[in-house]
Amino acid sequence: MFSQFYTEISGVGFPKDQPWTLFEMPELNTVVAGLNSTMAESHRDSDHYGFCGEEQLRWFADRLRAYAGRGWLRIGAMHHNPVIVGPGDDAFLRDRHQFGELVAPHLNLLLHGHTHEGRIDSFGADALAVLCAGSTGVRKEARPDDVPNQYQLVKVTPRSLKVYARRYNASRFRWEGDTSIGIGRDQATRQLRRSFDDYRAAFPSLVSRDDDHDEEEAETLWPLAAAATGCISGSPPPAP
Repeated sequence: MFSQFYTEISGVGFPKDQPWTLFEMPELNTVVAGLNSTMAESHRDSDHYGFCGEEQLRWFADRLRAYAGRGWLRIGAMHHNPVIVGPGDDAFLRDRHQFGELVAPHLNLLLHGHTHEGRIDSFGADALAVLCAGSTGVRKEARPDDVPNQYQLVKVTPRSLKVYARRYNASRFRWEGDTSIGIGRDQATRQLRRSFDDYRAAFPSLVSRDDDHDEEEAETLWPLAAAATGCISGSPPPAP
């Protein structure tokens, strides 16, 4: 399946002795760390939890550190959640403390799945933005009772991460704004302030400009839209 998905892309592999991947997008000065959090998974129910392992975490830390030095935007993607969502959550990332020490400091954003509940969290000493992909294609029996199908779009700007959340209203047969991410009851969009200096190479036209540049102008110059899967495109997400 992996080879079919990346048929037309060279330099990307998923070998048995290194079942994870680092995906470069040099035209955007962006890199996606595809962490494998299923390293402990087996046929036994007792092994159904998230785990990356120290070897993998150190591998990513060494490489992401170099991208950070070049000012690239660094996005992480994994299946399991590093933030425990509640007392019934027993399948979270078990080595999340090692992840927090080794990898999280070198990321600007982490996208994950598993919990099927679209939400925004922060993780670690640097408050890494952590977004759950939600449950776009998950059947009702596999989701929490009060959680609809959801998805999020993430827009990276020089000063912030903008999150647009959507959910499916089955009774109205339509997608609409998902206010579960909001602080206010009608808020389906969140803006998380971030430092431009940490990933300034992703916005090369602004590197030589004054720090007091206009945020809206900057978005027009270099919008980056990221689906919750970790894909990046050059087009901004549609308005909710």
